[in-house]
Amino acid sequence: MELFWTISCSLALLFLLPLAYNSRPHPSEDGRTQQGHPELQSSFMIAWSLCVLADWFQGPYLYALYSAFGYSHSDIGMLFMVGFATSGICGMCVGAFADSYGRKRSALLYVGLYIVSCLTKHVNNFGVLMIGRVAAGLATSLLFSVFESWLVYEYRVRRGCSQQLLSYTFSLMYALNYLVGISAGVLAQMLVETFPLRHVFGSFYVGGSILAFDAAIVILIVAGVFMYLKWDENYGHQADSISSVFTDLANGIRIVCRDPRFTLCTVIVSLFESCMYIFIFSWTPLLVTKSSHPPLGIVFSTFMMACAGGAAAVRIWMERGCAAPSLLFVAIFIATAAMTIPNVVGIAEGNVKINFFALTLFEFSVGMYFPAMSLVKSQIVDEERRATLYNIFRMPMNCIVVLVLCWGGRLQGIFTLLNAMLFCALCSCALFMTTEKIGMGVGGMKFERAGPGEQAVLVPHASQEASA
Repeated sequence: MELFWTISCSLALLFLLPLAYNSRPHPSEDGRTQQGHPELQSSFMIAWSLCVLADWFQGPYLYALYSAFGYSHSDIGMLFMVGFATSGICGMCVGAFADSYGRKRSALLYVGLYIVSCLTKHVNNFGVLMIGRVAAGLATSLLFSVFESWLVYEYRVRRGCSQQLLSYTFSLMYALNYLVGISAGVLAQMLVETFPLRHVFGSFYVGGSILAFDAAIVILIVAGVFMYLKWDENYGHQADSISSVFTDLANGIRIVCRDPRFTLCTVIVSLFESCMYIFIFSWTPLLVTKSSHPPLGIVFSTFMMACAGGAAAVRIWMERGCAAPSLLFVAIFIATAAMTIPNVVGIAEGNVKINFFALTLFEFSVGMYFPAMSLVKSQIVDEERRATLYNIFRMPMNCIVVLVLCWGGRLQGIFTLLNAMLFCALCSCALFMTTEKIGMGVGGMKFERAGPGEQAVLVPHASQEASA
């Protein structure tokens, strides 16, 4: 059985290599040598890679540390739910705050909050650990909105880079995320095994899984210093006061409710990304059974390779003229098909290998989803409220995750729910693509398919040209 997992990981690597090679940048591509772009891309990718490296370092050891401290499964579940609830509630204001007070400042705030979260892991006290989860929830909202908003502003407003250039950067951004995840898993495993968990005094502990969080602190400090020195500040709509931040948030919610494009985007983001987070809590019991004990490190690496392959595939298809909404639909279709498999064959021990293939396919779709969705959002959201709307898109997601964790249904029921949610996301994506009103972008723009070697872009709608 051990050989099966090793072979699967090796096949995933063989699958990834040609995709990564074919998605590499070509010097002759239009706009790739645009003035200032290499420096901008380098400064963003270094900071992004360091921040997600810190996140990947600590992620696999969160549950293990809480368990080592002696907390029950229900207590650990409460800690996780607090993180998601904080991200959902406070995330409503985080985007408006970033737009008003600066996205660079908000990225540095992410670093500070995550360092606080990591420091609390030294203390075996439920209240202190709860504070850490609140800080982590706030940091997560910043990670998935501020960095992307800063990047789009620098590309489009400050430097006037092409859509092709931005699409390439998005695919590279998420490919790097997953490649960093692969290396972080290996490095963190080596680190936590060097020194066992030890009690020092009172409720203070060192060693063991805590070493992964200590390493994350060092990485975050380096990332913060780098961004402080290398990044320029940029803004969206700047509020006059704290009360104006809430006004901007209310305006953003009204925009999402009134514009069908944004409403459907919220539905897609919330359903797909909540499925991804619920999947993180559900894949281990699906594969680890009485007769199946897979090496979780190898399984995790296989999943990350599948994600990186999905991001690379998006890059290749974009180069061939595929529009971002079409790629988003393909990603959600693959995810829906993958999650159908456990519901058809069942989750019995004899179906572990088949279900492992389904989970790997789902991870491939996750790798496709994020760069495609990032490009769609960059095309339909105006610059003034970018971070605000990005967080509003994710607000229902946190509520869904918390409700499912509170529900605590049987494993088969959870995968049935995931399948149904993905099907609803697929229908919403189809509606996003086919409805004429929704197919139009900001200011009467629409998606247009480009020719070979060009990126699909937004162009004026015919009715807009006529009125002009």
